[in-house]
Amino acid sequence: MHVLISPDSYKENIDANAVALAINSGIKTRAPKISTKLLPMSDGGEGAIELLQSLELGTKISCPTFDPLMRPIQSEYFLFKDKKKAWIELSKSAGIDLLKEKDKDPKKTTTYGVGVIINHAIKKGCKDIILGVGGSATNDGGTGLLSALGFNFLDNKNNSIPYGGMGLNSLSKIDPIKNKKLKNISITIACDVDNPLLGSNGSVEVFSEQKGATKKDKIILERALKKFSLTVKKYFYKDISSLKGGGAAGGIAAGMFGILNSKIENGFSILSKLSNLENEIKKADLIITGEGKIDGQTINGKVPLGIAKIAKKYDKPVICIAGIIEPPIENLYKNGISGIFSIQQGPISKKKSFESSELLIKNCTERIIDFYKNLLQL
Repeated sequence: MHVLISPDSYKENIDANAVALAINSGIKTRAPKISTKLLPMSDGGEGAIELLQSLELGTKISCPTFDPLMRPIQSEYFLFKDKKKAWIELSKSAGIDLLKEKDKDPKKTTTYGVGVIINHAIKKGCKDIILGVGGSATNDGGTGLLSALGFNFLDNKNNSIPYGGMGLNSLSKIDPIKNKKLKNISITIACDVDNPLLGSNGSVEVFSEQKGATKKDKIILERALKKFSLTVKKYFYKDISSLKGGGAAGGIAAGMFGILNSKIENGFSILSKLSNLENEIKKADLIITGEGKIDGQTINGKVPLGIAKIAKKYDKPVICIAGIIEPPIENLYKNGISGIFSIQQGPISKKKSFESSELLIKNCTERIIDFYKNLLQL
């Protein structure tokens, strides 16, 4: 029996490689003769750089930038072997993992640091940039990033608006730059969700609370993004309010599409092709995947669903291991997932679960393998 182990990270806890190693340990403990292939996966957010490096497609480049609260940090991006293409991970400079709980505030957090990294890649000679936008701490529509690239976002007195989501409420004018450095530069947004910018399924309503927004904040932020949307339409003649995927990373996908004409693509699809995932699925008898939380968002392009859709073509069973499981999950079964298992065995605090997550994943895998051993008489 051959098992492909291809999980995503458990956000704000452990990376995809650690999850894969814990699953592999559980398999080998119960059935040492089972062959395994570890291919930690990403949907375009956290873990993409590590995946690309493991595939030996290029090298990591270090560069100085700023975190979501404009504090100086050292970050990195991935430069492909041709030196003309880069993968930039938003979470490396505007990620929620960079903040303590008390510092999370999408009214103030900015994507400015992401723009600094893009500038660094352009100076290196990159013409083709892929921006993975998962795991953001921001809700600024990408205005911080675009400011770093030279765009001016002004109020009705021609003053620059403050960084962060709240500053968009005073936006009156966008000054389009005539910047030669952006000529012939292609930026693709590697997106992991289908949510639009505004509305009941939009960026603020679905994602802002996990970034620290209160109910009152959500009203302010929704109004701010609506103001941003109307201003983009006024100056760039594009309606970004209901753009599919536009709500990703606090509206950065919508902003980049509206102002820079960036393409929006599914991050998992890009990375699955680069990693030859489909071929690995074809060779496997069983695929084990997972992520920190399985819920209604998983159906919108996350790793477990992407793997399941490929596996379904070849009638391969897919097991998903998660830290948290929340309904609705019926569509996941319809799209190829065979079973969903929680790593929890009983009541446990979030803190303790985080501290022992690798052991919990290993133990959960052991229970799954015991079942398969009995079923297949391994």
